[in-house]
Amino acid sequence: MYHLFKSIYLHATSKEEYSVLLLGLDNAGKTTLLEQIKGTYTPSHPNLKTVPTVGQNVATIALPPPNPPIYLKIWDVGGQHSLRGLWQSYYSSCHAIVFVIDSSDVGNATLADMSAKNAASIEDIGRLDECKLVLESVLANEDASGVPILILANKQDREDCVEVVRIKEGFVRRVFEGEKGGNVRDSRVLPCSALTGTGVQEAVEWLCSRMAFNKEARPPVMRYHFYSNPTNWIRSAPNEKHVSTNSWNNIAWSDHTSPQLMGSYFATSRSAMQPSNTPTFSLTSRPKMKGILMRSS
Repeated sequence: MYHLFKSIYLHATSKEEYSVLLLGLDNAGKTTLLEQIKGTYTPSHPNLKTVPTVGQNVATIALPPPNPPIYLKIWDVGGQHSLRGLWQSYYSSCHAIVFVIDSSDVGNATLADMSAKNAASIEDIGRLDECKLVLESVLANEDASGVPILILANKQDREDCVEVVRIKEGFVRRVFEGEKGGNVRDSRVLPCSALTGTGVQEAVEWLCSRMAFNKEARPPVMRYHFYSNPTNWIRSAPNEKHVSTNSWNNIAWSDHTSPQLMGSYFATSRSAMQPSNTPTFSLTSRPKMKGILMRSS
């Protein structure tokens, strides 16, 4: 009976979780964008100074009302040239891709320079043209086929930025109308400033609507959440950091959470609700007493 009620409760309180992949060249503002999203939808989140990402940053955000009752799991992956080979390992499990462009650093070179003899390395290619090559490599991957693509022209607060119309006409159209853009079914180009927050909420709203529209092709992960009694610890999903707190905790589990771990949590929650001097009761499997309700000291 306990397991039945637990299953019903978990099903009733489960939420959809969508994974969003933040990609782009180094110094495009991906980490700042992630921190701005966390600050927008989690008011208690502190303002942190960002540093270049080496590897990945990940955050799971529960969207508050009146937004859709879903979780966003956002993966910020390093954009250095040496790290871009790791991107492909994320494509198959993501529900949307956000490609961030530094609209204040587009460079002066053209794609023709790449074939010239004086273009000996990738540093000789303009940044906007490098973005084009990198985005085309993303779209060429079969695992990214059919995923909604959002192009964010970041740093629109800068005086030296390129207008989003120019980026859309000179960059995005060249990519999406090219041979490697045939796998894109849903895309949009939006201006934003990750530093000031301008355009961030509009970007998140577009992502939520398009991922929900595409849920048959890329079903979301069902994430279970419930509230624990006041303790000095929080048990979170696997691979997520434990957070120390003394308030009522929002506990979140993904569908990858093992039944043993969930059972351990429920057992701990029931015992923690008892006063410290009150004996607890549990089912034991002692010899000759299997299945009997026993009193433990």
